Amino acid sequence: MDTNTTTKRSWLAAGGGVLVGAAGTVAALLALGWSAGSAAGGSAMTLTLPQTADGLRTETEVVTELRGEPIEGREEAFAETADLLSASRGGAAAAVQGYADEDLEVRVTVWAVADESPRLWASQEGEKVAELSGLATPWEWVERDAGGEGEEPVECVMRVINPTMAGSDEEPEATVLECQLVTDGVTLLLEGPQLESIDRPVAILRDVAANLERG
Repeated sequence: MDTNTTTKRSWLAAGGGVLVGAAGTVAALLALGWSAGSAAGGSAMTLTLPQTADGLRTETEVVTELRGEPIEGREEAFAETADLLSASRGGAAAAVQGYADEDLEVRVTVWAVADESPRLWASQEGEKVAELSGLATPWEWVERDAGGEGEEPVECVMRVINPTMAGSDEEPEATVLECQLVTDGVTLLLEGPQLESIDRPVAILRDVAANLERG
């Protein structure tokens, strides 16, 4: 049996697993004392994420076609992460959307919040940290896509998953932890599994930014 097919069936059978990137987000915010209802009434503005992003459709639509029905409770879980994000920004408007390709091989979650976040940074990016660990590269670093004229940069935190020791000629394997695009008073955040380069996240975030609706 095809490995991708087996993985897809297992993922669906398990109810889709945890939301891509959302489990850590919720846990961190709850630890700070936020509640899902604390963002209510904080902002009259609304944000609506598009139904497609760089060729991906909403995860709900794809999963419903594959299973014949949506995953129970998943939309509510998505909504809770947006509420918690809003609460972390003083009640700023927030929204969330999951996107996937037809085979669920590419899955990402994108959040939007009406607040401008500072630039991303990685605590393990320093060369001294790498030297201390005896590694050829830092454990983490930030990659940036400057975009074209008039575009804001997309930033992504990369993390090494297969480190190489200092002096080695091998390139370390790394994965994308998170990406963000700050534009026109809104921060877009993206997380997803098995993203080996920033190319796809950059394209997704720029497409979402171009089609984000504000009300």
